[in-house]
Amino acid sequence: MSLFDKQPSRFTEKIDVLDLLINLLREHEEKLDKLVTRLEDMGLNSESIEKLIENFEAKFEASN
Repeated sequence: MSLFDKQPSRFTEKIDVLDLLINLLREHEEKLDKLVTRLEDMGLNSESIEKLIENFEAKFEASN
């Protein structure tokens, strides 16, 4: 049994971290895609969302 059998190499650890990050990014992308689809199903597009945000910000600033 060699030293490499007992402990993962630094290269393997780095690859594992990259794999984890890629999987997390993939999951987030899927969630964002679902959210966009839901917003589109509600009839909201980027322009209407921007207007909603502007209205919210204006009301928030007016209350402060």
